[in-house]
Amino acid sequence: MGKESNQVMLQFSVRDTGIGMTREQIEKLFQSFSQADISTTRKYGGTGLGLAISKRLTEMMGGKIWAESEPGKGSTFYFTARFGLQAEVEEKQYILPDKMSGLRVLIVDDNPTARQILNDICSSFSFETTEVASGQEALSELEKAESNAGYDLVLMDWRMPGMDGIETTRRIKENPELSKLPGVLMVTAYGREEIKQQAENAGIEGFLVKPVSPSLLYDMIMDIFEREVGKEIGVTALEPEQMLDTPEALDFIKGARILLVEDNAINQQVATELLEQAGFVVTVVSNGREGIQAVGKSEFDLVLMDIQMPEMDGHEATRIIRKEHNSDALPIIALTAHAMAGEREKCLNSGMNDYLSKPIKTDHLYAVLTKWIKPGDRSAPVSKERTPSEEGRDELPVELPGINISEGLKNVGGKKGFFKKLLLEFYNDYRTAAGEIAEALLNGQTEYIQRRAHTIKGIAATIGAEHLLKNASDLEEAFIYDTKVDKQALLAELTGSLDEVLESIGTMLKPAGESHWEETEVEDEQDIDLEKAGGLMTELMGLLQEGDAGAEECLEALRASIIGSRFREGVEKLKDQIERYDFEDAQNTLMQLAKSLNIPLEDAHAGKG
Repeated sequence: MGKESNQVMLQFSVRDTGIGMTREQIEKLFQSFSQADISTTRKYGGTGLGLAISKRLTEMMGGKIWAESEPGKGSTFYFTARFGLQAEVEEKQYILPDKMSGLRVLIVDDNPTARQILNDICSSFSFETTEVASGQEALSELEKAESNAGYDLVLMDWRMPGMDGIETTRRIKENPELSKLPGVLMVTAYGREEIKQQAENAGIEGFLVKPVSPSLLYDMIMDIFEREVGKEIGVTALEPEQMLDTPEALDFIKGARILLVEDNAINQQVATELLEQAGFVVTVVSNGREGIQAVGKSEFDLVLMDIQMPEMDGHEATRIIRKEHNSDALPIIALTAHAMAGEREKCLNSGMNDYLSKPIKTDHLYAVLTKWIKPGDRSAPVSKERTPSEEGRDELPVELPGINISEGLKNVGGKKGFFKKLLLEFYNDYRTAAGEIAEALLNGQTEYIQRRAHTIKGIAATIGAEHLLKNASDLEEAFIYDTKVDKQALLAELTGSLDEVLESIGTMLKPAGESHWEETEVEDEQDIDLEKAGGLMTELMGLLQEGDAGAEECLEALRASIIGSRFREGVEKLKDQIERYDFEDAQNTLMQLAKSLNIPLEDAHAGKG
């Protein structure tokens, strides 16, 4: 390496262990389209223009390129180039909160060089570090440190001999001897897709990709720290009613047009409810292809793009939107069930601006919207006032076995009536899911099972069905990675937790003192309370004419009153139409049902004006 004034000459070398070359072959290397040996053309190829261009580039940079080799012993390629020296080295400052000073970090890696690099970075942050070389040593160190405040963070290598990083993390998170569980960041030089789901299930908070940079480690640690601060100040303990108010910053972007690209009906409803209640205009489509078409036809202020969808996923849809519609200024936000750093990078590489993790949290959603939507004067839709009859249906049981009610309510902004509606929809849509998955397992339909389990996992997270979430995630993972675990046993676990949730919801839906509608057969309309049924029909007709999604709850009360063998077909037809938001046909079906019961629905509705 040589040096002149403000410049420096650097030499680089690359060595291989290939077939090697003779001196004659080396002399021909940097000519266009030369071959090391004609006899090896098909097997080893030649230089094409690559080395000739490299030679020209190094010469333009004041250097040169050459090779040294011996037949059968490999080759070494060298090049030199001249570079300018930076006038002044600016040391990047990382400002961490006082609470993070002295953070205790355990570094777990079988490679001493990798441990040293991480140790140096952590030391620059004023962290206290300890290094161990295996998963077993990590477990022992954590237990030993239990009497001395424990560790705050573990930097965990994935590939280690003996116990890998995922298994080590699982044992850490499940260790009853540890009163304080540290956050875990996985450090890996390998592709993350194959281990992402396993890592999430083990409780790993995120990924760091080797080589680790100080800025990446800083960002990841700050992300974990912010989540912990949120817990400490009581964000997660807020009562649902305390979360109903939207941030003042939303006032400047209300009325913005948002395109929601999401294939799952329940997720569509949750996102739409949160957005419309905050004053946005929402358009919903069910896959990436429809999303592309919608962007081509209409103008939107922002797109919420699901990642996993049939026909076309969110990554491909985003790339096409950016390419074909020249819409670089349109904010596209990923909706993903994977909150890992690797997933975020993949979303950004696809052309997305940001991402939200499922289930969508109201505060996270509103923060992203205010960040990416440009303020402006827009006409916001008027929110409908809830009627007393709607408010009366909002009460929830004290508890529902298999469902964390407070967690589910947080995911829907504390709206009890809407949460009940989601539970009802889940009950109607997934009563036969376990049997359908079992049949698919017998038929070897692995892709169907994987997608079905993924869908159940997402909805379970939204409604707070934590045990069901874990079992669905385990089943999905078993098929993604084709693990050798007993898939029948996993399905049995899923079926058990699903049955528990369905039974809880079914019990909630039973009118007090009555049996569930499916257990009752009313053969004679004289047993029907016509006055009650008439009132419910009138209310339902009003909801249908207004296009109010609350019609589904009203229908549940109605069908509990009039279910009988002669009316079952009409009620089920009405239910199907309402679920498909086919409110016009539903009005006609309701009129026919009222007529069969001699209920003057048309006159009653006309009387309302």
